[in-house]
Amino acid sequence: MHEHAADVSGRVLAFCLLALASVAAAASAADAADTAGETTLHDVVVTAQKESQALTRAAAAITVIPGEQLRSGGIDDVRALAPRIPSVRFQEESAATEIYIRGVGSTLDVPMVEPPTVFNLNGISLPREVAAISLFDVAQVEVLPGPQGTLYGRGTLGGTVNATLNRPGSDSHGHALLETGNYDLLHAAYVQDLPPLDTVNVRAGVNWLKHAGYERSGAQSADDRAAELAVEWRPAETLSAYLWGLYEHKGGTAANLVNKGAAGDPFSQAYLHGDPWDDTRPAALAPLGAIDGKSKSWRTALVGGEFAWQAGGARLSYLPSFTDFDWHQGYWIGSKPSDFGESIRQSTHELRLAGGEDSRARWLAGLYYYHLETSGQLFIEVAPGVWFDASDVRDHTLEGTSAFGQVTVSVTDGLRLIAGGRASRDHRRADGVEPGITFSTDPAAVGNPRFSNDARWNHVDWKASAEHDVGAHGLAYLTVQTAFQPGTFDSYPDATTRPSNLLAIAAGVKTTLLDGTLRLSDELFEYHYRDLLVQAFDAGTGALRLTSAQRVLIRGNQLDVTWRVARALDAQLAVGYLHARNERFQIAAGNFDGLQLQNAPDWTVNVGLSHRLPFESGAELSSSVHARYEDAFWGDFMHSSGLRQAAAIRTDVAMTWRSPGSRYSVGVWCRNLENKVVQAAAATANDPGPGSTFLEAPRTFGLTFGLSL
Repeated sequence: MHEHAADVSGRVLAFCLLALASVAAAASAADAADTAGETTLHDVVVTAQKESQALTRAAAAITVIPGEQLRSGGIDDVRALAPRIPSVRFQEESAATEIYIRGVGSTLDVPMVEPPTVFNLNGISLPREVAAISLFDVAQVEVLPGPQGTLYGRGTLGGTVNATLNRPGSDSHGHALLETGNYDLLHAAYVQDLPPLDTVNVRAGVNWLKHAGYERSGAQSADDRAAELAVEWRPAETLSAYLWGLYEHKGGTAANLVNKGAAGDPFSQAYLHGDPWDDTRPAALAPLGAIDGKSKSWRTALVGGEFAWQAGGARLSYLPSFTDFDWHQGYWIGSKPSDFGESIRQSTHELRLAGGEDSRARWLAGLYYYHLETSGQLFIEVAPGVWFDASDVRDHTLEGTSAFGQVTVSVTDGLRLIAGGRASRDHRRADGVEPGITFSTDPAAVGNPRFSNDARWNHVDWKASAEHDVGAHGLAYLTVQTAFQPGTFDSYPDATTRPSNLLAIAAGVKTTLLDGTLRLSDELFEYHYRDLLVQAFDAGTGALRLTSAQRVLIRGNQLDVTWRVARALDAQLAVGYLHARNERFQIAAGNFDGLQLQNAPDWTVNVGLSHRLPFESGAELSSSVHARYEDAFWGDFMHSSGLRQAAAIRTDVAMTWRSPGSRYSVGVWCRNLENKVVQAAAATANDPGPGSTFLEAPRTFGLTFGLSL
């Protein structure tokens, strides 16, 4: 019943040929119009592997997005980055951001469920809900697929998204931004390096974002306010202290789920209305009241730091953090109103010692501790005054310690061997109320039976890798490593899921060709998962499905190409092929052997063009277009009717004029130019559509005014 592989491959080939034709046409125009600029590509510095290194020398398929691209493209959060990254889905689910990398992620945004992918800010691992913070002063975002346990204190199965804030500077640099657009968009931001005080630099910023609801009822609107403060102290050349804080309150209205699909057609893309973002309902389909936009309140407070001491060829670093997150919202699940809230407190401490940079053996060793406390309730009204207590966790704690390390030995001038390991100990305990019918949304008044669970896990992971320089500009690598994620609980006594384990193999090549104008990276990978945690939400009954797939095989290829076509024109092509399937997945609900993993499209193709047009006055006009082809995918592991998203192409465009010296700028941007409807987090339902889903944003556009200070 699935599309034939040849048809899909044909679509991908046609999209790539069209992209290459566009590049060739743009190249001719650029050669004729521009004689200025660099003729070779600048290498990008990345820190995803816990050291500063050129992207072409990093033995991993890292995707890098600079902060300037975020500002010029109107991108204000992680969800809007997905169109530029192969084989990922970053999508909305209430306050949470689901981060799926190469087919692996997490669906339920309730306590006791942590994602197998990690969002890091300034090297700090943050809870999934905090991944929705505004990216208004970010220097760079790096996406690193696959496990990273021997370099990161917090283990990760699927991959990491690393966002780095701009650090305080000593030149009093700053910028201001004012933005307006459709859906009554108003966005203002101001970030400034304050005048330095001897050895102390300070950076401060504020951000305000407001827009009307994307859905007809007024749901999915924003009224967000954020502030940041960062201090960096360098009393000596070998000693530094960096402390930063971020506070944000997200208001407005929460997104509603809308029905999708038609009875008898599992592949249907039908919605209740011709406009998919119309979440309203006729009275006959709204027995519990008219659909509206319900208010939301998400509050995030973050404090983090990095204290470093360089001595005797070694660097000692300490990274502490504290996260305080509270959120509460109402929203509609089809025709049913719900009440959802959660509280999260997390503290982390990481101590790292690295050395050997000038020797044949570079090494890194570290200790890590985390303590996470969560509680939360999800109530769904199923009849007037009657509520289903779908998730009611009163007290949940997950804490763990780990020791990790890695050594890189230069066997010859061009060959390096890497070995690493991570030993971890995790302890989870939880108390709460079993799901059931209640007549109150007051957690203290719910009289359903209680549950209590407690479990511990000890584990050791390892990594073995080889890197070989190929000529002056090439690199080949092979990596084999394991990864682990602690098990968790369902909301019933003695209901504990097994921990997830991974054996990952990746082999890649990187090279620079055509006199430095073409950069190419290609990685083959194969992941063998055991007891991979999977989840689903049944919007019809309110039930949460939490289980494990016994064996999952994911294999694929990621090709990344950057080409300086002409002095003023750069082209990017990223092709991701992903074959993510269950090898053995049999539970009481059914046999799911051979099914494609949820949110794991087989093909993604990302094409980007960026052009710079300088003027004799010193002004510059820059423009960019980023298009993404995304193959069809399923929104749940059961391949439920209505939850298949058809293949789609979406395009983002941006153009910015900068004054001489780049003091002033004026820009325009548009995201989802085609106004293509694409489902985000999804669930089964039955009122009347078989599926229920959040939707990604419709076409949005804006006008941006910038000032460099």
